[in-house]
Amino acid sequence: MLFTLSAAIFALNLAIAAILCLGAGLLLAGRFTSLPKRYGTLSAGLIGSLIAPLAVAVGTWLSLGQLPTMNVASSSPSTDTVRTSNELGVAEDTQVKPLKVAESTSPINDTQHVVSSPPLATPMSAELPPAKLPQPVIEANPTQPITPEDTGSTTTASSPLSWIPLASAGLISCWLLGSVVMLCRYLLSTWRCCAFLRSCREVEDEAVQTLLADQCLQLNISKDVRLLESDSLPAPLVVAWPRPTIVLPTDINIELTSSQLRSVVAHELAHIKRRDHWTIVAQSASAMLYWWNPLVHWTAARMNALREMICDDIATSLTLRDQQQVKPSDYAASLLMMAERAVQYQQLAGSLGISLSSYSEMERRIRRILTERTRPVELRINKRFLAGLTALSLLLAVGLAFAQVPAEKPPADEPKAVADGAADKKEEQDEGESKEKEAKPKKTSKIEGIVIDQDDQPVSGAIVHMVSARFGQDEQVTTDAKGRYEAEMEISLGYRRIYATSPDGKQMGLYKPPGVVKEGEPETAKIRLEPIKTAQVKVVDSEGQPIEQAQIALQLGYPSMVGPATTNSEGIATVAFPESEPIQSAIAWKDHVGFDYKLYSLPYDQSGDQLTKKPEFPLDGIEQLQLTGVKPLTVHITDDKDTPLSDVSTHVWLLKKEQESEQLNFAYYIDMFTRDTDESGDVTFHWFPKWQKGITTVWPNAEGFVRTRGMYDPATQDGTLDIQLDRLIALRGKVTFPDGKPAEGIYVSANGAGYDYDNFRGSGKTDAKGRYEIMAAPNQIYLLYISGKEWSAAPQSGFVVLPGKEVPEHDFVLAPSTRVHGQVLNKATGEPVPGKLIYMTSHGISLNDLEEDLLPNPENSTRWVSPMRQYNMNSGEEGEFEFYVGEGDYNLFLSGHDAEKFTLKGEKEKHVDLKIEVQMKTKLIGEVIDDQSGETIGGAQVNAASRNFRQHNDWQAKTNRDGKFEVERLPEPTYLYVTDGLRMKGAIEEIQGDDTDVQVRLKQLGSATGQLMTEDGSQPAAGVKLHFGFTVYDVNDQMSSNRFGEVITTDKEGRFDMSMLVPGRDYVCTLFDNPGGYVLTVAKANVEPGQQLDLGQVKTPETPKPYVPPTLAERTQSAFEVQGTPLERLASGTKNIAIQNQNLLIVLAQPTDPRVETLMKIRYEDEDFNSYRDDFRFMAIPTDEPRIEAAQKLADKLELGSVNASNEFRLVILNRQGEVAGTITAEQVCEGDQLSKSRLLAALDPYRTKTVDARQLLDEALAQAARENKKVLVQETATWCGPCLRLSRLLLENPQWKKDYVWVKMDHRWTGAIDIMKEMRGEASGGVPWFAILDAEGNKLATSNMPESGDNIGFPSSDEGRQHFKNMLKATSTRMTDAEIDSLAGDVEAK
Repeated sequence: MLFTLSAAIFALNLAIAAILCLGAGLLLAGRFTSLPKRYGTLSAGLIGSLIAPLAVAVGTWLSLGQLPTMNVASSSPSTDTVRTSNELGVAEDTQVKPLKVAESTSPINDTQHVVSSPPLATPMSAELPPAKLPQPVIEANPTQPITPEDTGSTTTASSPLSWIPLASAGLISCWLLGSVVMLCRYLLSTWRCCAFLRSCREVEDEAVQTLLADQCLQLNISKDVRLLESDSLPAPLVVAWPRPTIVLPTDINIELTSSQLRSVVAHELAHIKRRDHWTIVAQSASAMLYWWNPLVHWTAARMNALREMICDDIATSLTLRDQQQVKPSDYAASLLMMAERAVQYQQLAGSLGISLSSYSEMERRIRRILTERTRPVELRINKRFLAGLTALSLLLAVGLAFAQVPAEKPPADEPKAVADGAADKKEEQDEGESKEKEAKPKKTSKIEGIVIDQDDQPVSGAIVHMVSARFGQDEQVTTDAKGRYEAEMEISLGYRRIYATSPDGKQMGLYKPPGVVKEGEPETAKIRLEPIKTAQVKVVDSEGQPIEQAQIALQLGYPSMVGPATTNSEGIATVAFPESEPIQSAIAWKDHVGFDYKLYSLPYDQSGDQLTKKPEFPLDGIEQLQLTGVKPLTVHITDDKDTPLSDVSTHVWLLKKEQESEQLNFAYYIDMFTRDTDESGDVTFHWFPKWQKGITTVWPNAEGFVRTRGMYDPATQDGTLDIQLDRLIALRGKVTFPDGKPAEGIYVSANGAGYDYDNFRGSGKTDAKGRYEIMAAPNQIYLLYISGKEWSAAPQSGFVVLPGKEVPEHDFVLAPSTRVHGQVLNKATGEPVPGKLIYMTSHGISLNDLEEDLLPNPENSTRWVSPMRQYNMNSGEEGEFEFYVGEGDYNLFLSGHDAEKFTLKGEKEKHVDLKIEVQMKTKLIGEVIDDQSGETIGGAQVNAASRNFRQHNDWQAKTNRDGKFEVERLPEPTYLYVTDGLRMKGAIEEIQGDDTDVQVRLKQLGSATGQLMTEDGSQPAAGVKLHFGFTVYDVNDQMSSNRFGEVITTDKEGRFDMSMLVPGRDYVCTLFDNPGGYVLTVAKANVEPGQQLDLGQVKTPETPKPYVPPTLAERTQSAFEVQGTPLERLASGTKNIAIQNQNLLIVLAQPTDPRVETLMKIRYEDEDFNSYRDDFRFMAIPTDEPRIEAAQKLADKLELGSVNASNEFRLVILNRQGEVAGTITAEQVCEGDQLSKSRLLAALDPYRTKTVDARQLLDEALAQAARENKKVLVQETATWCGPCLRLSRLLLENPQWKKDYVWVKMDHRWTGAIDIMKEMRGEASGGVPWFAILDAEGNKLATSNMPESGDNIGFPSSDEGRQHFKNMLKATSTRMTDAEIDSLAGDVEAK
């Protein structure tokens, strides 16, 4: 009986363990979208169930199973301490002898003994359970002996529990018998299968054998696979033991096409490669052991289906040599044929021990192949994934055996009261900590307002809702008799959605907040109620079936929304909203099911479309949204020490479906989708849709940490995103008035900039002591400033904030603000231009201006890092604007127009007018037709890319049913990219600014595929982002942008696909978002209509090495190793100094001389030498042994005497005429063996170029031009400017210009030259050289700025520059011939 009881308990534990293992596998498998991972999860559940017998046996043996093991009482004498009560009712411990148990006829021996102390009686078990369960309290009379008679312990065979052993024995026997039957069936099936294989014959068709060999090679199957055929087989099968074997029906190569046969063989080989026979063995073993458990059969059926679908995916995605992938329709046709054969051979297959797929399963497979786009899959489950699941199943099985180990009771020598007291003390401590946490002051803002009706009368009893960004935080207040309400809201809860409803629920009103609410500042919310309208949304799944308990919401006019509402059993939900509000978007979602949205507005770029109507919500019907599946996103958030952060508010920002032209902005629905991380720092968005293909942004928000965005790419990240948050660093200081008193209530702003995507923006308000605090993000360079209508302060910049490092305080002294005001005017008419967005910016010190780069730059970015403050406003009805700011350098501009630059130094006012060129829009009418049929195409999408890169003037349109489109656009050169509704045909056309109509003919689109390899070409480059597109150049053909393409990612084999390519157009594929900012070309493609171009293997282009400034030693070496002999260099140098009005400084020395190192250090790094660089052109001549002869020839030429090879150090000065002006010896510039900077500069001073008065120079040139009836050619130049030297050399070598012009050079060294050029250039952009042609009175006739773009041509080296140069001369010359002008411009090209 004891054995029977123990076996029953073991069987019960085993059954529970198996059910939990298999159930866990089925449950977890549903969470994955990847078929191999589903399959692996189910396999792990099977493994756990097979391990369970061993684990449960160990647990039962240790008496630690899920149920307490029941053993008979020990016969050895012992004493137990029991809790008794004395006559006074006081509890005390009493030693009680073991109870004497009478002979029992009950097979389970669970006799109950009663120890009584009148008038109460408490039942007690014959023995204590082996597990440490809580001891029962026994009340006994210590003076009365306990006898068997007192207990009433005698039991008889008529006990109601006597049937349990018999039932247990019967159930165990039935279990074992069923397992034996299943084993026999398995052995019989195996024997029949082996007999069937012996009846098969080898396939003799060499083509089929070759096909098998090629596919084994491609799938990397090293084992020898035998190929047999049989007349009695309905469909192919594979047997993996003892030798991998594929059996095909006879003549299947005749019934199937070569493509179909290839896919069928690939399907069977995939089974071998994946080692599916081992999981089949596990299925069979589990079915034998748990034949009674439906979970086993459900798991096996699901694994069978998944196994076939995985191999279907492999078969349809596999390519062979130069062949294309199998068409899904062909493969589905082969399966259908196999299904038809199965009907005829079903009985025969069963007799051979072969099981065929059910008809419903076959139908499901065929539908899936035809309707779903399968992708290449892994041939086997990821080893790490399977190992993790196996370990999990092992822990589950073993853990189940120990799952109910009770807690340790207090030690025997510790009274219960002490233990209880300790627990109470712990609870009090936790409660105190909780209260202390809750008692921390929270920053709040007061909200007060009034609810009124349409007649402006207050509404009493209205319910006001204040919903925070945290889900479920809905605070409600009721208006008083005057319709007023007030509430305190935590600022930490972020954005609030405020709305009100009337007492009867028939009216509703929304409040649209003005912006960010600051601490302590009251917000007045006036809400006007109006009648409500209702909207209905139906939510369905991918098969059109209604979804119950889904959530819907509507976005109304900015920034309001309503919802959520829950769908009923028909999938319909109804939402009420104010009747005047437009519906901008509708959304629906449900965890583990999906998400969908629709937008009811045209894209911004389509605002000029005259024929397309804005989509509208069907208020008179029911809108339908479809949830098509999820790919859950889990976000893991940690601090800078990788410690998980809990309670971090997190939300997704933007999503976009492929069929939608615009993204959905979750900022409107933030309070519905914000979730907090758990204690592990994780938050999972179970509704995240599987249709999301592009990169999306996730925003975390944690108090005390930087708000750092996370970028999630579904193409490369498998449902997980890690975000690390840095701690904020305090910026502090004090603000005082000019009289030194503390300034209270002043806002100090901090703007940062770094190499990360987001720059910090924040502010802090001064307290009564004038102190402020701003919690700022680290790893950025900062700009601090104060700007207000009354008071401002000079900005402070040039300091970086680093993690964990304290920042010195920055104090401010206030000064009256400067009012910057003016008008936006039409440059042509002078009329004011209203409604224009004006920007006013000011930059702080850039990172490049610091001595070293103090910020981390992990991606070696080359971006310019500088903090910036920006103000903006729209011009008024009269074009007016005004800003109040402090001291600093400012840029005032409109986007796409030149900026007005000025400096403020405490002025009370500054008047600046912005004159802009106002373009009037023109109408473009277009027609889209099919190039082959000539028929018009309705619903075609037109995307336009303007060639004016200074402004964003792109636009979109759609054709109507007649294939027509009509838009209002700016008259600019533009490229049109047009595709039909199915995006199967397309074209790219260029139109000019004055075009008013266009006809676009669409051709069949093509594609190009390739395989990206690593830089050395050794292996595929997987997971690399690429961008392909058509290159659009700006109007000046100087800048370009790849348009009309997309971002793609290479797969695991490095393959990429450039789809929807317009025939006859050149496409370029580049690396996407190169950290160094380089545009690196991967491939180019130009396709014919409908062509699928194979680019083959292409190597990843090598990233250019970042520029590293040369060291002083490298500069020194380069100076001494200039190409040419010393005499040749002398000839070139003397020409240049004559043009540039400089002196030539010749250094005769050995390159390794320490005095040379000091000289070069002064030349390149000393600020005191800056002004000397403009006057002296260096020429270093080496005098070491190998080159002493060449140096001596130079010395002879200049009559310098002999050159000492061992210790030569001499400086020779040549004036601009090429004559030796002086010689400086080592004794003159050295103190001992060391070169002295002061002595060097003193020795050079006598030879410096004498400065010239620029104004006098210009006046003399104008006077000469007046006398000779000529024009003045003014050239702005600098000695360091190479193009300036080239332009001067061009004019000196081609003197024909002298017929019409007096040439004057405004060298930056000349006194007043820079000021003169600023005045003369005005708004003209560009660097130097810049030149202008003046008449004799000083009026500008032409400049080097091109009329259309305003760009400075500098030295006219480009075709456009040379043409502009010729136009300048032809427009202003009177004596030069066209041939002379062409000759001069032609020599430019030669230069």
